[in-house]
Amino acid sequence: MVNKDDEDTLFFAQELRRSLKDGGIIPLRFSDLSGHPGYRVNGKLSLNVGDIPMETYASCSMSVTPKWRSQNPATRCFSAWSLALQRSETARDWHFNQDGTLCYVLHKEWGEFLSCPEVKDSAEEIEITAYFCLRNLRYLLVRQLVGYRNGLKTWPPEWAQWSHGIQGLNEYHRETREKRSIFQRTKHEVVCSMISDSEESKTQIDLWYLCWNLTIFACSATLASRPGCC
Repeated sequence: MVNKDDEDTLFFAQELRRSLKDGGIIPLRFSDLSGHPGYRVNGKLSLNVGDIPMETYASCSMSVTPKWRSQNPATRCFSAWSLALQRSETARDWHFNQDGTLCYVLHKEWGEFLSCPEVKDSAEEIEITAYFCLRNLRYLLVRQLVGYRNGLKTWPPEWAQWSHGIQGLNEYHRETREKRSIFQRTKHEVVCSMISDSEESKTQIDLWYLCWNLTIFACSATLASRPGCC
């Protein structure tokens, strides 16, 4: 019988692969000695964003490990413009790790995103997580491409990003605390406006609470589109 976690790892890799052009999936064994399978997902990610036709694909390789729920896929881009930035003296400013992988999301942010209790169904969790992963990756690669084409030496200050190192982690903690504080105040106001003990009022509160959490979980523009710190 196939282990449920192993099955989810494969499904997550397949979900990422569905959003990439060409390429495929290669089974891998990782060095954690657990015996659980992982996968390398190769393909070309479209960099079209909304109504902005970049008409460019980024050649990517993503490693999906058995620990994907706590560790975002290590990702490399092999397109010439990204490699040029990686080899530059300001590679760290363009969100490259020392090993050449991309800093497209904070590890802390990834872990908290996957620990959200609002989505219980694994198929829905996998679909939303793949979207979140590729959305962040696309955000970073589009800006790398624009920076390369325009001869920019460093990441412009007007482009959202988390700072490097512990400073970026502190920024993330501060911003998430502010969002939760706003939510708690708003929730209190809604509850106070629904003094009635009727089942209809309770249902309205429950639905509002669920919708808010799903919005934070899947659609937060502020937290979901910002490269991580290196």
